[in-house]
Amino acid sequence: MTGPALHIGISHSKTQAKLADYFAKKQHGFQSVCNLAEIWGIERKTGKKLASCHIQNAYDLTFANAHHPARQFPALTALAIHELNGQSCIALNAPELPPPQHLSSRRFPTALCDKSIIKQAVIFHLNRAHKRLTAQGLLCAAVHVPLH
Repeated sequence: MTGPALHIGISHSKTQAKLADYFAKKQHGFQSVCNLAEIWGIERKTGKKLASCHIQNAYDLTFANAHHPARQFPALTALAIHELNGQSCIALNAPELPPPQHLSSRRFPTALCDKSIIKQAVIFHLNRAHKRLTAQGLLCAAVHVPLH
């Protein structure tokens, strides 16, 4: 009887355990270095910003200064650096937290002066944001609509 392969990553921290699991799946003699996208807590946009700072992979991130990215990157980036260096910062059974805010911004090619068109646009984009929040099981505490 055969079934799906089981891969388990065990380490001192959640980030290292996830990387160990990733390597267990992709093991080719450990010749390739894990991409930033595979690191727990590093989102796609953060990965692009890190790449612009010449941090291309987990190896580069391990040797990055944890205090340097604090101003430019989310707090999870500094935690990931600490975890890659063996300092456990994220509980293994920590629940996933919803994002503190949901941003839905839109620009229009020309200035809108008609209130009814502005109202329709705001309602349309609020509806889209509502659908995304509902799909994630989240509630909205406030709505901010700046008009310039």
